[in-house]
Formats: sequence, structure tokens, C-alpha cells
Amino acid sequence: MMAYLHDWHDEQEGKPGMNVEAITEAVRRFRTALERCHEELGLTFRSFPKGCCQDVSELLAAFLKDEGFGEFVLVSGLRSGSDQSHAWLEKNGLIIDVTADQFEDGAGRVMINEDLTWHAQFGDHRERRDDGDFRTEHEPAHLSLAYEKVRQWLA
Repeated sequence: MMAYLHDWHDEQEGKPGMNVEAITEAVRRFRTALERCHEELGLTFRSFPKGCCQDVSELLAAFLKDEGFGEFVLVSGLRSGSDQSHAWLEKNGLIIDVTADQFEDGAGRVMINEDLTWHAQFGDHRERRDDGDFRTEHEPAHLSLAYEKVRQWLA
């Protein structure tokens, strides 16, 4: 896993930025909780990390927001030349991906870095949602229930 462990500043807005070390710790805790409880979260999550990157990214965005790290952009796209899709979070150039290991060429169970090289291959039909938190869209019931169960594992 690559991670830049330093305080990061959002120079564009002149606001204090993110503490990447604290985010890394929170993301690792979240991933570990998912590994422990994914079979309890419903059909979508049974093959975690495979086939659930969108839902997992939306749950992670909610968790990071609730932990005080603010909003993260949900990014998704199709892998060029294939029908494989993927989703992850971004904020001010920082990429957070906890499901890249579903792919043979994925970079591990937790990916936190500023290197877009691997994610660039999912450039077809690229979509971005400014706030990736599932509660900002339509709050699907299966994600609300899954989030509550993950939070219980994190307690």
C-alpha cells in the first residue's frame, strides 16, 4: 500500500487540509470491519471485495464524513477495452480505494495515494459525484442497514 503520511493542505481553497495519517487509520479500520462482517450485509457484499466497489465506496464516504474528514468525491468508470467497472473516492488529488484488490492487477486491500496511474485505466464513461456519501442521493435501504452493521463492528 502506498500512502503519504503527512498533513496535506488544500491550497486551492486556502483551508487546512486532511491529515492523511488519520484518514489512513480510519480507512484501515473500515476495511477490517468490512472483512469481518461483509457476509452479514446482504447479497451485494457477499463476494467482498468483488462486485461491490460502488456500494463500499458510498459507505466509506459516509464513514469518513461522520469521522470528521468531510466530503469525498465518488468516482467510477469502465476499464478501457473491457466491461469491468470500478468505483473509488477522491479528494483534492488523494485517491482512496478499498476494493482494488478485487482485480488481479489491483494494488492491495487499502490504496491511499495521489497516483492516478492504475485508476486511469477506468477512464471510459467516467462519472463523478461531488459527495459520495450514500445518504446524499436517495439513501437506499440496503446501504442504510449495511452502514449500521459496519458501524457496530467499528464500535
